[in-house]
Amino acid sequence: MTILHFKIKDSTFILIDQSILERHFRIRNYPVDISSPGAYFLALVKLAFFLLWNGKRYEVCYTRFADWHTAIIAFFSRLYRKKFYMVIGGFDVAAIEAFRYGAHRNRFRSRAVRYSMKNATCLLPNSQSMVYYENQFIPGGPVRGGIRHFVPDIRTRIEVVHNGFDSNRFMCRSGIEKRNMAMTVAVIDRERTFYMKGMDRFIETARQFPGYEFLVVGISRNLLDRMGIVPPGNLRTLEYTATEELIRLYSEARVFCLFSLSEGSPNALCEAMLCECIPVGTDVTSIPEIIGDTGFVIRQNIREAYTECVKMAFEADRMLGRDARRRISENYSLVQREKKLVSILSGS
Repeated sequence: MTILHFKIKDSTFILIDQSILERHFRIRNYPVDISSPGAYFLALVKLAFFLLWNGKRYEVCYTRFADWHTAIIAFFSRLYRKKFYMVIGGFDVAAIEAFRYGAHRNRFRSRAVRYSMKNATCLLPNSQSMVYYENQFIPGGPVRGGIRHFVPDIRTRIEVVHNGFDSNRFMCRSGIEKRNMAMTVAVIDRERTFYMKGMDRFIETARQFPGYEFLVVGISRNLLDRMGIVPPGNLRTLEYTATEELIRLYSEARVFCLFSLSEGSPNALCEAMLCECIPVGTDVTSIPEIIGDTGFVIRQNIREAYTECVKMAFEADRMLGRDARRRISENYSLVQREKKLVSILSGS
């Protein structure tokens, strides 16, 4: 079987899926340029002509995330009676006006995404929450989202396939001891993302624990300057760090915080849990599903709830961090993702 694999970028999890596909099937990778609106429009035109002339050659189309281009893929897959599998990850099942986030904020873009979903062979959300969720943390909420919210009459097959993580790579480094540090990881270079990722709450929480160290990895210092934010003395920021250095920091941190007000694929949370960080996260989409009973879930978007959960995490027994690692190893492994993906694509 030959699979046509559409890629909008070379992110870690797109490359993981590519590697899985290459081990089991013949594949051709087709990049879709989304670097700018103009580049994306040109890519859509090229894609339509490519599929018009070449779509018949491939048995299966596969991609991550629904958008304008997947409507074209869905159309030609249906025209040529080919199978089309699409991973659903967050942006494609959201419409959050408070943060100007989500494919369904635009009526025409929403139509393209819904058409893609209705005409796919199978949708592969990375968590059950991507099928349907209610988010109580958004200002002016609750906000509803998920496949069944936007396409309530959908008949397409839906199979939840969790992202997979390498427990042999993400593990506590020998010789490094846990210390009283709480950390978070997110790419934050815009004010909108700052609030959506809960950085205001993280900084506010750091002020409540002057005797503990707090660390943010991925935040732009220029953004903090533009916003006039002066972090407390116990909070350190890093704009970027390589993966090996990130694993070392996970190994040092006792607590990992994910204070997002909206979240699709909380990959850093899973990586940190594999490194035995005790997780603290908001009751948003898949975050409580991932944490389970191995950490602390913030149930209300008020300062006291954040402070109390972080306090309990700092005071918790170290064994809870080991339980967190076990939870990810047993439920979110690369082996499990590979096995389920191959089974679905093979028609088993």
